[in-house]
Amino acid sequence: MVKADYVSLWSVKQEFYQPRLLSSLLTPTGRGGSVVIRDYVRALKWLTALESAMHSLGHPITKGTCSQVGSLQDLCSMLHPSDKFRLGMDMCLCGTLSSLSDDRQTEILESSSWLATEKIRGVRALLLSYAAPGRGSRFSLYSRFLSDDCGLIDWGPKLWQQHNFGQGVTAVDVEICYPHSMDDFKTLFEGAENLASTSTGVVEYVLSLPENQALGIQSQFYAKYQRHMFSLMVICPIFYEKVNYLKQPLRAGWDVYTQVVSHLRSAGLNAFEVNRCFGGKFEKVSFLDSILNRGGEGVVLHNGDAFYDITGSRDSNVMVKIKNRVGGPAKRIMDDTFDAFITGGSGAASSILRLELSIICENEDGYQHRQVLGFLPISGDLSLQATILDGGVPRLNPDFMDKVVEVQARALDNNFHLIDPTLVRLRHDKAASDCVYTATYLRSLPRG
Repeated sequence: MVKADYVSLWSVKQEFYQPRLLSSLLTPTGRGGSVVIRDYVRALKWLTALESAMHSLGHPITKGTCSQVGSLQDLCSMLHPSDKFRLGMDMCLCGTLSSLSDDRQTEILESSSWLATEKIRGVRALLLSYAAPGRGSRFSLYSRFLSDDCGLIDWGPKLWQQHNFGQGVTAVDVEICYPHSMDDFKTLFEGAENLASTSTGVVEYVLSLPENQALGIQSQFYAKYQRHMFSLMVICPIFYEKVNYLKQPLRAGWDVYTQVVSHLRSAGLNAFEVNRCFGGKFEKVSFLDSILNRGGEGVVLHNGDAFYDITGSRDSNVMVKIKNRVGGPAKRIMDDTFDAFITGGSGAASSILRLELSIICENEDGYQHRQVLGFLPISGDLSLQATILDGGVPRLNPDFMDKVVEVQARALDNNFHLIDPTLVRLRHDKAASDCVYTATYLRSLPRG
């Protein structure tokens, strides 16, 4: 989706709701007081949540019913507390260690205030259990992304695991993981190699299915192997035992981390601790090397003195990731990947052989624009799928336009184009509007 799509969605809402409510939701943050994509997304997600709540209560989505919601307070009164909590926060995103100065990198590695945890291959979610008198109980696994109409995505009903939390509120930042061999998945499901080629792809594929199919696959997996298909790896507590850890330094969550994991397990979930390492530079580097030596992805460093980032930005003062060895030979690749959307394709006489990739670049003043990130070479089945012939001339298959891919590269050139990009995976869980990077971040990346 591009800005025009969000403007169109918003214009439809203007026909239904009072101007007072709309103006309280759509607050411009762009250059010169302009309304940018993130402003529309923020406003639309609240209205979409409201309409979902109205639908669940049996109210028709008409101008008559919608116009009765006159204020943000009225809107919030109709939402379930779980939805309000999710709407009010964004999942914390990591910066990269390599984007920082050498002095800052050394400071972080040497500081005992920064905790190192293993970087997990999975799908990020906010686990939230809410049970209170008068509002019933609800278990949710909220995606960090929104649907095309800016609605919340809740995978909770698709998780085939029993859970009984009792009264109270628990919210935890987790990664949903498939920790088993790909052969186990392929053996059970014929043709699975065409559905998912990586462990993360398995999670994305199952969660994309209708509820009954997603539950059926996990049930079959458990029946055959006597173990849960998915694990929930705990990143950090968000709300536990009446304490809102969004209002506390990260280290406060470390103190109850093991207790929170035990709480999830006692509630019936297949939850686990992420490997962690306290200490100075020697301990952190040794920890990183041990993970890379066994084929792991890397580590994430958490600043115990910082607060969980709820702005949605990649704040390198909160969490940073490392995916390459520290010191020694020069890095061969950047320690971060890019999520970019396809905006074109070109090739030889009969097939598309490379894809044009773009991102949304956000300047310091909030202005956003599309920027070509580079050109990804493709071949084989992907090339065939991306190609249609128009009078014998290869054209990009329209189904590929705006699809999101994750790519790795060695560096950027002076035009901010990827050098030696390679495909990591297709991102069925993301939209083009999710591929936002700040100009400050791009300028911090290695040049080749």
